[in-house]
Amino acid sequence: MSIIVSVAPNGGWLSKLDHPRLPLSIAELAEEARACSAAGARLMHFHVRGTHGEHSLDAGLYREALREIEPHADGMVLQISSESRGVGKNLSKNFANRNLAKDHPSKDYPSKDYHSVGDDALYSPHQQAQCIFASNCAAASVSFREICSEGSAFARGFYAEAAARGIHLQHILYSVNEAESFQRALTAGIVVQARGHRLCVLFVFGRDAARAQSDAASFSAFIASCLRPFGEDAPLWFVCAFGEQEQARLIQASLLSQPRLCDDSPRSEYDSRLSIGSGVRLGFENNLYAQGGGLVGLSDGGLDGGLVGELVGELAETNAAQVLSFARAAEARGIDLASQEQTNAQFGFA
Repeated sequence: MSIIVSVAPNGGWLSKLDHPRLPLSIAELAEEARACSAAGARLMHFHVRGTHGEHSLDAGLYREALREIEPHADGMVLQISSESRGVGKNLSKNFANRNLAKDHPSKDYPSKDYHSVGDDALYSPHQQAQCIFASNCAAASVSFREICSEGSAFARGFYAEAAARGIHLQHILYSVNEAESFQRALTAGIVVQARGHRLCVLFVFGRDAARAQSDAASFSAFIASCLRPFGEDAPLWFVCAFGEQEQARLIQASLLSQPRLCDDSPRSEYDSRLSIGSGVRLGFENNLYAQGGGLVGLSDGGLDGGLVGELVGELAETNAAQVLSFARAAEARGIDLASQEQTNAQFGFA
């Protein structure tokens, strides 16, 4: 099964201080869509910003963005964010201080509590739902944890309404426990899909950068463990990672989903689920740094030994450059990347 490349070009908490070419305006996002599509991305997950550059769930801004971006996207799936919060404390300050980020990689990305649901969330589940339904979007990402924080009755109603409107949802899961809870919600009929759409999840690996940078050995086990609760009915699964080893982790995930490339490596009991279809999410939302051409690894430990990326210690030029870098690394390893037509078919789009 071919790998779907998705790009997350901006996120909700970085600024131009962090990267001068971070796309924030709708015009910049339109140009980013054009460039990333040409580089090989088949889905763009994006955030809109308010007047002062802050994370926003303004449905009107999303309607305008979708209208302006679509003509430049060459058919790429446009997926809006419904994140409850996007402005973390002192995050931009940490990113702006390059020496601090280099010396203390755990400062480089949000803490492991960044995606927690609490009183400091900018938007409630009701506001998240309102944004999705009023934006006229065809696709959105949703945090299962955030939606369910309002209770099962609200979650049931939200997922049913999204399905009735034909909105494709990518369900964000941050841990094995969340994958298990999500499967139980599927069984209970709380989570439902629009007719014809394929169930799609995003596994988030290493929310704090220290783990994301160093814990490659557990990455394969993380994916397999997250898929375990689904049994033989595995969803279309995506994965994202953080930090300068982002692309190494994503190549590792891509190899896991294509067993034909790994005949000499130990395989798990979850082969059929790993290979049922997968994708990766990369871009400035999770990593600002360039990846060198070399990815070394897959030696004595096989896939479980992980890959180590060749770091160049410099900011990536653009999101499109990151997409192209990943595409070239994938091609060098015989990994098949999905066309737009194949992507649409995997999602269940007509």
